[in-house]
Amino acid sequence: MPTLAELTAYLNSMKSKVRGAAVLVGRAATPSHDFTPAPLRRSDAELLAFASGARPGRRSPEPVTPPQPGRLSPDEVDNIVAKFLLDNGAAARIVDSGEPQEAMRVQSVNSYGEVRQVPAVMIANADYGRIARVLEDDMPVQLRLNVRNRYHPQGRTNYNVLAELPGTDKADEVVMLGGHFDSWAAGTGATDNAAGSAVMMEALRLLKASGMRPRRTIRLALWSGEEQGIFGSQAYVAEHFGSAEHPKPDFAKFAGYVNLDSGTGIPRGATVFGPPDAAAFVANTMASFRDWGFTTAIASSARMLGGSDNGSFAVAGLPAIGLLQDPFGYGAFTHHTNFDTYEKLYEPDLRNAAIEVAVLVYMLATSDDALSRFQAGAMPMPGPVSPSPARLQPETRGTGQDRE
Repeated sequence: MPTLAELTAYLNSMKSKVRGAAVLVGRAATPSHDFTPAPLRRSDAELLAFASGARPGRRSPEPVTPPQPGRLSPDEVDNIVAKFLLDNGAAARIVDSGEPQEAMRVQSVNSYGEVRQVPAVMIANADYGRIARVLEDDMPVQLRLNVRNRYHPQGRTNYNVLAELPGTDKADEVVMLGGHFDSWAAGTGATDNAAGSAVMMEALRLLKASGMRPRRTIRLALWSGEEQGIFGSQAYVAEHFGSAEHPKPDFAKFAGYVNLDSGTGIPRGATVFGPPDAAAFVANTMASFRDWGFTTAIASSARMLGGSDNGSFAVAGLPAIGLLQDPFGYGAFTHHTNFDTYEKLYEPDLRNAAIEVAVLVYMLATSDDALSRFQAGAMPMPGPVSPSPARLQPETRGTGQDRE
């Protein structure tokens, strides 16, 4: 975290070296050497801690400290370096994945979508470290890169996919379930979030095949643009429901949303945006799955965007349920990495998850009263918006249009 003067002086000393070069930016990371396999299951105590807000993150190669007066933040440094490489004719920027076991977490490419820059290529930590060591021994290194990008200056349209099971005497009220079906490119997006999409589709199929007729209309949504900034569900909520401050006619007829987006593990709990009564309804409904490990439903008043598509409903002031799943190495291993492939799916948990979701959605759609929500006098104020993973420029954002 240098001052602007310190960084400028350093970059000026490097000007003669970067033209036409592939530039390694930053020291090689030293990822965790703890190769203990990630746990497949959480204990009840771990689940309760997680649901209450404890989020043990991935181990960072360098400690993150807050900016100090007069010193640049990491993002400011990154943007200045990106402009320096572009202005001085660097051929490419080489980024260290910083992950153990040759994992590639692709969203870690810095400045993605923020500033115009030279091509940035992420390589495995072992390869980055080896190149750095060879260079330190004053031995020349040549890299061959083949980067092909497509630009869409007019933007592209993303589509949400929707399906409905019509209701009966309360058909004008709607219960929704969903997950996003876009993914990152390093793997095939199996756990993030083909798993959630498949579970929600199967839950709706089970409800239809059962022959039971829900009172409220049940609507499934597969969201697009989630990885770009939760755009698909935000656009849908804004178009169809509005917000607590600017409600549309269907705002009052919305009876709850259920979201699944944390890998292949079975749901073990839930966070519920709404008053305690809403969380109690979910907990009581899911009590029959206690022998499958469902532990808790916790009320939340966090009215903010971030995490997944249930945030789009919460930030609008609508009741939203985010299901908490057993990890199966999701956060540490498959999330946004080259390991996120079909082989990481665990079918027994996905089958059981579909049954749990079907029961929860059916109860939401048939109860006499809709899921409790914050009323006008008790509605929390919208909180700060969490930064989106990709932080796309506004002119490159598509619209969250819908297809049925």
